[in-house]
This record gives sequence, structure tokens and C-alpha cells, in this order.
Amino acid sequence: MWNGFFTSPYDMCRFVDELDCEYIAAYYDVGNVIAFSWSEYWIELLGKRIKNIHVKDFKRNGWINCGGDWADLLKGDVNWAKVVPALREAGFDGYLTAEVGKSDGSQSWDAFYAEVADAVGQICAM
Repeated sequence: MWNGFFTSPYDMCRFVDELDCEYIAAYYDVGNVIAFSWSEYWIELLGKRIKNIHVKDFKRNGWINCGGDWADLLKGDVNWAKVVPALREAGFDGYLTAEVGKSDGSQSWDAFYAEVADAVGQICAM
């Protein structure tokens, strides 16, 4: 998405479908589209093509296409209250891989991992 390879969920769907291989599916990153779109719409269209999920968050500088920065989970503009039900509706029942970085250099790694685990737990509970 960030490299412009898939500029819409339709492009990604078509790519996966045209490969027509049972071993190839979508590894979808919830946070990557937030700068220019809404993740729940991508999930709705990708549906059963999704086999793996990256969770991360992105905070826009205002509206879409205005830039922004990566944010700690639950502190950005991902609408988790819509993303999680969309994943369930798509039939996704796999692992969530948190693609996150420690934003506070003074925070201990133990505290950071506990914070990430708590955020992922809150996401899963939605």
C-alpha cells in the first residue's frame, strides 16, 4: 500500500483472485491504509482472502491524504470498533501480529510489552 502497489482494495482483491492459488492470500495491515482510506472498507472487500493481520495504528494530520505519524495501538485513527467486527464478518479467526515500536525511550521493555498486550487484548475484546 505504501509503495503504491495496491491503491485500492479492489486492486488487492483482483491480484489475489487472478493468482488463483490456494496458497496465496492477503496479509493485511490494518494501519497501512489509514493515511488515505479506512481499513474497515478494505477488510469488507478483501473478506475471506485475508489470512494474516498486522495491527498497528496511524494518527492522521487532519483528514485523509494529509500525512501523519505512526501511533501507539488505540491512540491513532484506526476505527477499531469497526475493524474488529469487519474482521469477524470476513471470517478471520487467526493471529494478530502487532507491528509496533516503542515511542517512549525511557519506558522499560517489560512495561512496553505489557502495554502492547493490554492494547491487543482490548482490540480482541471489541
